[in-house]
Amino acid sequence: SYYNGCDVFCLSSLREGQPNVLYEAMSFGKPVVATNVSGIPEMVINDNLGILFTPKRIDELSSAMIEAAKRKWDQKEIIDHAKKNTWEKVAKKYHTVYKENVIHK
Repeated sequence: SYYNGCDVFCLSSLREGQPNVLYEAMSFGKPVVATNVSGIPEMVINDNLGILFTPKRIDELSSAMIEAAKRKWDQKEIIDHAKKNTWEKVAKKYHTVYKENVIHK
């Protein structure tokens, strides 16, 4: 109900890995505004999915939120991106990397 109730999802972390909450929000067609740290740019791979901003830059955060609120987003594109990154698909990717780099070396 929380994702359905929002227009844009914002994550202003200073440090992250690859936060699943971004894919969760995107699975509801919600664009994201998030800090440009760690693995987040690997998740928000283009401007059609969301807007990234520099950590600790409140001016960039507020500009990004205003831009996100004004922009017409393609919810289908956002949902399709999230579907490519389900728990199962990401786990398979990690398993493949693990097998190639740990087990077989």
